[in-house]
Amino acid sequence: MLDISGKSAASAVETRAWSIEFATAAPTDGRAFIAVAEPATAFAILTPLDLADAKAQAKPDMLTVVGLPVSADQTLAGEQELLAWIGETDKRGKPPMRASARTARAVVCDNRALIYARDEHMRDALDGLVRFIVLDRQVAFQEDAMRRLWASIDVDVDLTHALAPGYNARQAAVNEMTELAGRAKASNLRTGIALAQMNPALSDPSKRLYGEFAVVAGMHERYDSLIDPLTYAVETYDRANTRMIETRNAAKERTHFLFEFILMVFIVLLIGWELLQMMNE
Repeated sequence: MLDISGKSAASAVETRAWSIEFATAAPTDGRAFIAVAEPATAFAILTPLDLADAKAQAKPDMLTVVGLPVSADQTLAGEQELLAWIGETDKRGKPPMRASARTARAVVCDNRALIYARDEHMRDALDGLVRFIVLDRQVAFQEDAMRRLWASIDVDVDLTHALAPGYNARQAAVNEMTELAGRAKASNLRTGIALAQMNPALSDPSKRLYGEFAVVAGMHERYDSLIDPLTYAVETYDRANTRMIETRNAAKERTHFLFEFILMVFIVLLIGWELLQMMNE
């Protein structure tokens, strides 16, 4: 579980930093972590960093967070340096996302984040931020998946009705898109649960910061806009797979019928030949 307590009164107002790794299982080495249930099961493992190391870190698969307690004696120049470290745009060209709740405010850009909160509120702020990062990555996955699916559907829509010769060669690509559509749809369904924040274990400060980020990022609209397209993609590839299976089964039945017919003709001819031999004798 997340435990960032145990600081002395002097260190409680110092700028702190963490490297956060997202794993599928809780750590067994005693490191602090935040468990996320929706929209994906994830464990955000926190490793304390020196501020200098945090500024130098830029691993795309990890999240680096700098926490500034509002009571800290942070100079304007130091704050501007941290804001410059956050960046002016993310990898998609969007400006940093900013959210403010009653007890904390935060700035996020790609895999870097800056949190302003009192020491006693930092735990909840980290919880809300981490849950939003998981949400943002899952929705981005759904959007990227849908872009791939639209392009694939344009090619594969003919498989839902009349199959052309050689359709079996497309089975691997259809399998890939079927799996992608299913995973994206499941992620979308879990996004709805995540946006509702129904987990009774969530604290109000965490829920407020998470909710503010969800509004800033347009999560509700993005979630709604994906429901019908992902449903259509799943149904399209369900029909394509059903049609391909039916066609293969029909082809097998025709092959079996032809084999049985040829075998029957051969047996009749063999019996006829034997009868002729008997009559000649």
